[in-house]
Amino acid sequence: MTTETMNHPIAAPTNLSSKVLRSHTLGNRRQDFAVEPNEKGHPRTLMRDQLQRLLTAIQREYPQLDIHEAQGITTFESDGLTLRIANEIEQGVLVVELIDLANCDRWDAYWVRKADGTFRTGWHRSTLGVVSEPDQWLAAVADLTIVREVEPQASPDFIAMIAAISSSTPITYAQSDAQQVREIQEEVEQLRQQTALQAGKLRVLADMQSRTPEAAAPEAQEPRKWQLDELAEWAAENADRITILPRAINAARKSLYEQPQLVYAALELLASTYRKVKLGQQERTDLIDEVRALGMEIGGSVDPSRATKDYFVRWGRTRRALDQHLSRGVSRDPRLCMRIYYFWCDETERVVVGWLPGHLDNSMS
Repeated sequence: MTTETMNHPIAAPTNLSSKVLRSHTLGNRRQDFAVEPNEKGHPRTLMRDQLQRLLTAIQREYPQLDIHEAQGITTFESDGLTLRIANEIEQGVLVVELIDLANCDRWDAYWVRKADGTFRTGWHRSTLGVVSEPDQWLAAVADLTIVREVEPQASPDFIAMIAAISSSTPITYAQSDAQQVREIQEEVEQLRQQTALQAGKLRVLADMQSRTPEAAAPEAQEPRKWQLDELAEWAAENADRITILPRAINAARKSLYEQPQLVYAALELLASTYRKVKLGQQERTDLIDEVRALGMEIGGSVDPSRATKDYFVRWGRTRRALDQHLSRGVSRDPRLCMRIYYFWCDETERVVVGWLPGHLDNSMS
């Protein structure tokens, strides 16, 4: 198998070319790789080396952050900067997230040691202007060799990886660690809330950018036409208005539905009009009118007596039913029929989407 080293990413012909995307609006890009170390060594030692290079590069770029290595989840903040590190190298997981509000820039990166001993790493970035590999990630992976670029089954962003670390499987904790698990779960929820807050701030900055003379010029870009395999990006940008669970994102990536713009129109309705109705800020008749204009129906998803396990999701420490749905079409053909299953969360004041855009089977299916 032909491999490419990550020592000189700018010169790499394919996987790590430094092609950038320039935009006057909020842009997104991600890359994920199967990699192998250039030198043999214990896997934990190799991952610690990656962490040390990463922290050194971040400290060099942001000297105002007082960074130190620690086990578990650690947050460092200073003057519009937020750095979060989830260090579970013993379990084969390392995740970082950096938010720079002054430059309207957010990126995360991860390193994972799989059960078969192989390694994965990748990054995801949302920013105004240039979207390219984070320099700090490039510094950390300089001694790794690319085996191939991969498309992960799930979007391994910071919150998703933290949720995996704090879940009961595949990582297990001794009973004596119960308090630590509870604390991590609470921190996950805090991070979820902070992510939503940052999404709101990025939305304000993007709106300000769109009002500049450059953005108002005739050559300004048209609104993006999102595709279903880009749902993770849309979800991150709108985390302050709606929550899309990982399994819904995964289902969207595999979907054959032929009208993705209708899916995003429905999600926008849930994130805006529906939410305002639930918060008492808009009349329900407005919601019904918008639903009908989209050729859709809204209401309960299934009789509780017929709900299968697919209609339930874990939310925090509870199990919630996807008791509502938006629908369009009656065919069972996945290319033609759309369903969005969700519930309303009073605590976060947002819709939580657990499945889309296909049917969920019930006991009568």
